[in-house]
Amino acid sequence: GDVENVYRVQLVNRGGEAARFTVAASGLPGLTVDGPAALPLAAGESGQLALRLRLPAGARGGLSGGPSHPVQVRVTREDDAGTRDEVTVKAVFVVPR
Repeated sequence: GDVENVYRVQLVNRGGEAARFTVAASGLPGLTVDGPAALPLAAGESGQLALRLRLPAGARGGLSGGPSHPVQVRVTREDDAGTRDEVTVKAVFVVPR
């Protein structure tokens, strides 16, 4: 079946006004975000987001190497003034054998 990995993403709004944070992922064919991937935060507020990444069963056959595969998680912050910032971090997606 499908493979799901769950990551806890800690977000902090260091900006001077409220902002919306969205999270996306890439790095494996067919990889999708399953469930909520956005979190609004007031200025100075912090919060957590449970990021669920899902790999369809059919995509498993095309993977080579061991059970650990690198993926990229992109966090975008956009405030009410339209200011947009983006950061990408590395993560590991584990596919059981």
